[in-house]
Amino acid sequence: MSHHAYTGANWRVHLPASWRHADTLASGVAYFESADARFGLYIATWDIQQHDLDADEVVQDFMQSSMQTLDDMPDHRWTHAPHLTGPGQALVDSLASERTYRVITRLIAQPPLVLRAAFHDYAFESVAASNGALAPLRESVALVGAARPSPARQGAQPHGCEDCRVC
Repeated sequence: MSHHAYTGANWRVHLPASWRHADTLASGVAYFESADARFGLYIATWDIQQHDLDADEVVQDFMQSSMQTLDDMPDHRWTHAPHLTGPGQALVDSLASERTYRVITRLIAQPPLVLRAAFHDYAFESVAASNGALAPLRESVALVGAARPSPARQGAQPHGCEDCRVC
């Protein structure tokens, strides 16, 4: 399967050639969609004003905000499985099973920049099928143009995901 690299001001993602850039919202969030409209991706970066915050604090705040945004959707009951996946990095796996709707949000914080990539599975069938389609795309997401983490903070840490739906 061939892929295409898409880039924004501070992000990069590799998506299958059949995906298309469907829209850019007024807020600057880019939206991509699969050819069959089963999957979507909302991706953006933010330049946060509080430069003194630790990357882990920032990612925790964005995790809470991502979950609250979904919880505020009318007629949807979400279960969330948030995981810190490394310094300044997290995944939030959210499922509205009655709606067969899953959202996996990848967060990367390297203050002052924060990247949020929310992959939507609009016709969720199973964790295996959803992960099979989205995991490689999720892993291709990168924050570019940000300061490198200090040597003491580099490297991913295991997040103990025994009951995780993402890994």
